[in-house]
Amino acid sequence: MIGGSRKESCVISVPGILSGLRRQREHALAWTEITRPKYQRDGLRYASDTIDDEWAVIEAHLPPPATCGRTRKTSLRDVVNAIFYIAQSGCQ
Repeated sequence: MIGGSRKESCVISVPGILSGLRRQREHALAWTEITRPKYQRDGLRYASDTIDDEWAVIEAHLPPPATCGRTRKTSLRDVVNAIFYIAQSGCQ
């Protein structure tokens, strides 16, 4: 109630806080024995680099090389990998 004499309390009970902390801990374990091999990225230069299947999906949305003018000297895959690296690491 605005401007009234009734005050609303903003107190959270201790059991409510503890249950929230327990839920956070349960979700914190993202890597399990099942998910780790599925998302393993061995053999790549960086963990953010694209694998061949991912690149096949991305490449379909990129423009083809120009038929006139200068040819590309830089691989688009390297450019995309660099963008993913900066997005993942923040280039710390």
